[in-house]
Amino acid sequence: MNPLSSLKSMLLKLKREEIKSLVLFLNFQLPNPKEDSKSSQLVKMILDDPNYSSLDLQRAIYGHANKVAFYKLVSRLKQKVLEVMLFDQHLEGEAYSPRNRMIYTLRKKLLEVDILFNRGIVDEVESRLNDLKKDARKYELYDVLFQCNVVLRRYFITRKRTKSLENISNEIAFYKKTEFLFDQAGSEFNRMMNKINFSFTSEEYSEELTVLVDNLSQWFQETDSPTIGYYYLLLKLELLQSTSNYDQAEIVLDQLHRLLTLHPGFTTSARQGTYLLNRANNYIYLNNFEESVHYVNQAILEFNGYALNIVLSEEVLFYAKYYLNDYKECRDILERVKKRFRSIDETVVNRFRYYQATLNFQDGNYEKALGELSSLPELARDKEGWNVARKVLQVLCLIEKEDFDSVDLSVFSLQKYLKRIQRQKHLNPRYLVIIRILVKLINEGYDYKTTYEKRKRYFQLLSSKTGDYKWKIKSPELIVFNKWFESKLVSKS
Repeated sequence: MNPLSSLKSMLLKLKREEIKSLVLFLNFQLPNPKEDSKSSQLVKMILDDPNYSSLDLQRAIYGHANKVAFYKLVSRLKQKVLEVMLFDQHLEGEAYSPRNRMIYTLRKKLLEVDILFNRGIVDEVESRLNDLKKDARKYELYDVLFQCNVVLRRYFITRKRTKSLENISNEIAFYKKTEFLFDQAGSEFNRMMNKINFSFTSEEYSEELTVLVDNLSQWFQETDSPTIGYYYLLLKLELLQSTSNYDQAEIVLDQLHRLLTLHPGFTTSARQGTYLLNRANNYIYLNNFEESVHYVNQAILEFNGYALNIVLSEEVLFYAKYYLNDYKECRDILERVKKRFRSIDETVVNRFRYYQATLNFQDGNYEKALGELSSLPELARDKEGWNVARKVLQVLCLIEKEDFDSVDLSVFSLQKYLKRIQRQKHLNPRYLVIIRILVKLINEGYDYKTTYEKRKRYFQLLSSKTGDYKWKIKSPELIVFNKWFESKLVSKS
């Protein structure tokens, strides 16, 4: 980006109060206060029309082309813009989050103390630095802590305070170690979350996750870092949920809530929202859908401005409302999410299109459901079996339409598909049982009662509460196959 484009970008991002301060700053101590400085003229012209060319601006300011002088003016003005952005009233404004406001303020104050010390003005150096350290610890700004201690060490050396010097050296060593573990924890957390998101089953990462959770627990005890504790508790939560220990997961969520409450400096809206969303999600597993709705609505408020996080929250809300049989609210959720489709990942978009097909099925609009399902592409990262669930739901739509010729073709096509993907990756064994029942249904001429009696063992597997064949509440199988089949027994009797 050339200097003028960079300047335009900076000016257009300034708040109204910052622009006002900038113009006053640029015109300060002018010989004729009624005339604008060249810098002020340039600011006003760019804000009036950002499309002015370099030549247009040069002629307006100098009366003729003067490239050398103009770009010196641009360079000086960029520096003045940065200085204005660092004014206390702007750092403390609403343009930044509370955490970022504190970060910028502490770094600026550290620079002030360092300047005072180097100028020999040392009366308040120690008290100022100790105040800075207190806030830096609260916000886990280890670079600021390190620099504070370096300045303090120089100060103690000049004062020949041997005991204080020893203590500060130990503190420097502790925070160096803490900063290393802080960075290591963040790196390991992101790596593990990436692996979890791209794995087909928890067995692929469970052992590695267990080791990392143990390491993070130890690092948390050694450092008392809220951020490390946050990573530790989130991964412990993942470990417990992957093994269906949802009651234990509630205990971890309580610990996470206490951590966020005890460390307000560390707590951001995104982290608070993450806690609330995880709590809402765990209540889905516990079949407590009303509580899930309560917490997910709070999460959405915290995630204001984070499109993907809001959509993921809406997804949890969809599940809760779906299991509360509130299909009207489910449709409202889908309409809200559709407005955000352009700003989120295609995989997430396709999940919501699948949910739309599910609601169409519930409404008895099987043709519309088929149209939605047929237009969905194969999902590239299919951890939960969305592709298989889509094909099964297509078969159920065809059965409901009594298009039995198409059912036969679709079921045998699904059989081939399952055999193919079974060789390539993990396949939920529940789907293998479902396809066997469907094949038997075809062979029995769509006699539901006979099929049920002859495959009763399979239905017992599908209805089990434990084991590999159990139905998972947070899965694409929103039309629970065994319940759907059993409803046919009633309707056909």
